[in-house]
Amino acid sequence: MRTYMPSAFSKRFSLDHKRAISRLETAILERGQYAQAIYRGFGKTTISEGSMIWTSMYGHRHFPVLFQANQDLADDSAQSIKVELETNELLLADFPEVCLPIQHLEREPRRCKRQTHEGQNTYIEWGSNKLVLATVNCPWAQANGVVLYFKGLLGASRGIKHKRPNGQVIRPDFANVDDPVKDEEAANPLIVAKKLKIIHKVILQLSGRQRKMACVVSGTIIEPDDVMDRLTDPEQYPDWSSERLQLIQAMPDATDTLWTEYKKIRDDYNRDSVEGRKSALKAAGRFYRKHRKEMHRGAKVSCNWAYDPDVDQSTLQAAMNLYLYDRSTFQSECQNSPQRTDTVAGEQLRAEDIRDRVNGYERGVVPGSAQYLTGFIDVQKHCLYWLLVAWEKNYTGYVIEYDTYPQQNKPYFAYADVSRTLGRVFKGVDENTAIHTGLLGLMKSLTENDWRRADGGFQKIDKLLVDRGHWTETVDAACRSMGTPIIMPAAGKGIGASARPFSEYRPQKGATIGHYHRVVTPQVGTMRFLEHDTNFWKSFVRVRLQAGIRDATAMSLFGKVGQDHRMLAEQLSSEYYVTTEAKGRGRTVDEWKKLPNRDNHFFDCLVGAAAGAVLLGCELEQAGVSTVRRKRYKLSELQKARR
Repeated sequence: MRTYMPSAFSKRFSLDHKRAISRLETAILERGQYAQAIYRGFGKTTISEGSMIWTSMYGHRHFPVLFQANQDLADDSAQSIKVELETNELLLADFPEVCLPIQHLEREPRRCKRQTHEGQNTYIEWGSNKLVLATVNCPWAQANGVVLYFKGLLGASRGIKHKRPNGQVIRPDFANVDDPVKDEEAANPLIVAKKLKIIHKVILQLSGRQRKMACVVSGTIIEPDDVMDRLTDPEQYPDWSSERLQLIQAMPDATDTLWTEYKKIRDDYNRDSVEGRKSALKAAGRFYRKHRKEMHRGAKVSCNWAYDPDVDQSTLQAAMNLYLYDRSTFQSECQNSPQRTDTVAGEQLRAEDIRDRVNGYERGVVPGSAQYLTGFIDVQKHCLYWLLVAWEKNYTGYVIEYDTYPQQNKPYFAYADVSRTLGRVFKGVDENTAIHTGLLGLMKSLTENDWRRADGGFQKIDKLLVDRGHWTETVDAACRSMGTPIIMPAAGKGIGASARPFSEYRPQKGATIGHYHRVVTPQVGTMRFLEHDTNFWKSFVRVRLQAGIRDATAMSLFGKVGQDHRMLAEQLSSEYYVTTEAKGRGRTVDEWKKLPNRDNHFFDCLVGAAAGAVLLGCELEQAGVSTVRRKRYKLSELQKARR
C-alpha cells in the first residue's frame, strides 16, 4: 500500500494500522474469520480497497468480494479500484499482465469481447460491479482470470459464481465486509438482525461446503447492539476473532483541570460578534501550546496524524475537542464504545439484563409455587404473538412459554421478516378470515393443553386474553365462538397523568371497576372485555423485571444459563417511560412510549397477562402496590361543607 498507493497512504502506519492490515493478510492467506471495530478516520475503506488489489495481483485469492453497506457505496469502491488499475504507473510497471489489457480498453467495456493476446481471447470483463482480469500467456502471470466483485450487503445472494472459459466454475473465496451498516441503520434492530443473518448464512457460505470462506468485517460501532458491536462481542460470536481499536487509549491526567480551563477559554466570547468565536479559538490554541506538555501527560493516542492541521495541532487536541463538546459522538466515533440512549427517564429495562433472568425450570413447566396461569395473544396481520405466565398470589411471575402462530421455526426474527404468515397458511381468504381461523386454532391449542407442573401435576390455563386492537370485531367473534369464560378479549388504554384513572370512573351498568382495570360489557349481545391501564401495568412489569431474581414478586424466564431469550429480551426492553406530572390533578404517571424501529409484541403480551392475573385473585397489595382509592364526594356534600 505504501509503495503502490503513496498518495492514499502518505503517513506512517500506526501499530493499530499494522495490526488491522496483518489481520487482513492472515484472513486472505489462511482463510481466517476476523471482525475489527475501527474508529472513524482510520482509512479502513481505502485499506479494504488496497487489500482487493493486493490479493488479486498476486493471485492469493481468485474471487475476492468487497461488500459495502449498500450498492451505491460498493459501486464507489469499484470505481476507485478501476481508476487505480487504469492509471497507476507503478502497478503498470510491475504488473503489466494486469494493467496493460485494462489500459487497452480505453474505458470502453464493449472492447472486452474482442480483446486478444497472442491470438487468444483474454476474456476480460470491465463491468460496474464485476471485474475479470485478463487471461494472458505470461509465465509470471498470477492474476489470470481473477474475479473482483462489489456488492451491497442487502443484495448479497448465495448464487454468486463465475464460469471460466475452460468450463470451471469458481465461487468467492474471500469476503471483505467494509462498514456493514450506515449511521441511520445502526439503531434499527431489524436491519441489524438482517445484515448479521446475511453475513452468517449467505456470505460465509459463498465458497461452498468444501472450502472455508476467508472473511474480514471492519467498521465503526455506531450504536449499542449494532452489527459491529455484536460481532466483536466474544460472548455472542465466539467463532470470530475480534478486536476493538480506540483512538484515545488513555485519557490525559489533566482532563478535569487544564482541559476544562481550555474549554472555558473556547466558550468565552460574545455570541453577537462575528469575530468573537475566532478570537476564542485562537486564545484556546495559545493556551494549548503553552500547556501542551502538561495537557498531554498520561494520554496515549493510537495514531499521531488523525487530525486536520488547519484546525487542530494534534490528534489528542482534536479528540478532546470532541470529548468536551459531544461526548456521545466521541464514544462511538473515536472509542468504539457508544453510549446507550435508551435511558430516557428513570431506570430503563435493558435487554442484556433480561436475557439472564432464567429460573432453571424447563420450557412449558409451571413452578410448584404458582397458583394461576394466564396467557395473552397479541394480534398482528401476519402472525399472532402469544405468551404464558404462571403467577403466585403475590404476583411473583414465571414466563413459561412464548411463540408465534404460525411458528417461524427460528429463535430470532423480526416481525418484518416473518415468512410463515397467516395468509400463506390459510390461502385464498381475506385477512380477517385468516386471523379468525388462526385465533381459533391457537386458542383451542392453548386452552386444551395440559401444562406440566413442577410438583408432578398438570394445569390448564385459567385466563386467556386476546388483544382486540385493530381487529375488534374479528377478535370478539373468535372469542365468542370458543364459548368459554376462560377466554376474554382485552383492550389496553394508556391513561396519562392528565386523564381520569379507572378508580375515578362513574359506576356504569355492565361495567365492573377494579384497580387499574375494568371489565366492560358495551351492549347486549356483545363480548365482555377487559380494559387495562397500560401505563400502570407496564411500570408494574418493569419493577418485576428489574427486581433481584430471587426477590419476592420478581419476574423470571424459563430455562438455564445460556437459554436463548434474545428476541424476547429485546421486545421486553422496546419501550421507555417519561415521568409526567399533571399539576391540576395532582397525579404523577410514568407514561410509556415505544422506541423507534423496535418490535414490542411480547411486551404487550406480558403486560396483558399481568393485568389478566388480577381477575383470578392475584393481589396488588401483596405485590407492594397501593390500592387506596380517592374518596368520592357528592356535589351536594361539597356545597354543604362550603356553606
